[in-house]
Amino acid sequence: MKRSGLIPACISALALSLTACTAPSSPPATSEPSSSPITSPESSASPEASAEAPAEAASIEVSVDGITIVGEDGAAISEFGYFDEDAAPAIAALTAAFGVAPVEAPFGSTNHPESNSVISEWSGFELRDRTAATVHPDFPNFTVQVSVAESNGITIRTTDGVRVGMPLTEVEALAYRNWVDTGTGAEIQMFLLEEQPVETSTSPDYEPAALSVIVWSTSPDAGVTDFAAPAANFGA
Repeated sequence: MKRSGLIPACISALALSLTACTAPSSPPATSEPSSSPITSPESSASPEASAEAPAEAASIEVSVDGITIVGEDGAAISEFGYFDEDAAPAIAALTAAFGVAPVEAPFGSTNHPESNSVISEWSGFELRDRTAATVHPDFPNFTVQVSVAESNGITIRTTDGVRVGMPLTEVEALAYRNWVDTGTGAEIQMFLLEEQPVETSTSPDYEPAALSVIVWSTSPDAGVTDFAAPAANFGA
């Protein structure tokens, strides 16, 4: 059975896997005709002055489909899907949004080479650019994991509004499934959001195969400690 390249919906396996010009002033009046040509507002406006400034990022939303960089007016500046062919445009847009270059590091697994990736991190926001061929729904081109409520002044949340530090009672009201994972020897509260059914040959026997946003807490008193996407409930 092939192993999915997605973030699995369990914390033990998660460790493996887991964007108006003004007219110029008139020349002073003189008794002699001016030899300077009169410049119209249209011709005096330079392309640089008339071009609109790029929208400034205010937040990043993580969904089951991808990430959206959102401006201060609430409108989407750019969107990137996990199964896009290339993660480079997403990395470039995130770098512009956060205002700093990411710290990059390789991630490798001898037992599961489909999890091999290059991690780009912006102080608690990670994008893992996977080396395996992109195949929907098993192998996304990239995944993300978040462990902070904001990074470099940019708010980070899910499309449901879940953020790091949010009380678990509020997350539970938004989740379609939740449980306590004990696979690491500790009790970790797990939640799945945004169920997206998919077709795959490795469907679980307890629910339809689906992609989701996964949220967890290693300390209930601290609320949400991390979330990631896309998460899969299928695969070896």
